[in-house]
Amino acid sequence: MTEERKPPKGGYPYYPPWPMMPQPYPYGYPPMALTAEDELRMLEAYRDMLQAQREALEREMEAIEERINELRGMVEEGAPTPPQPPYPAWGPPFFWTPPSMTPEQERMTLEQQAEALERQIEAIKKRLEELRKGES
Repeated sequence: MTEERKPPKGGYPYYPPWPMMPQPYPYGYPPMALTAEDELRMLEAYRDMLQAQREALEREMEAIEERINELRGMVEEGAPTPPQPPYPAWGPPFFWTPPSMTPEQERMTLEQQAEALERQIEAIKKRLEELRKGES
């Protein structure tokens, strides 16, 4: 008679027995216990980031409100609309380029970009100061 084959201990033939089987960590590294100071710094940094995003959104909303009010005023006054470029009813062809901005629109765009860059520079300087204070 032939000998009956049994699977190795530990389950399916590819798995070693339980005590020797490694336990995989999520994300490939062991969980890290944060100290209270580490977690506090992390949460404060996250709060600062969210606050900066909130301020940016509020500024953007204010600019949008100003533009809405400006457009409502133009509609109420009956101001003429700028001419639209001619193109087929199914949409502009792929080589169509939008009309260039007016000097006023370009100035507003450049001012907004300058403000955004100034805010980024301020945030970088603030972070550098924090790092310098931490080294001392």
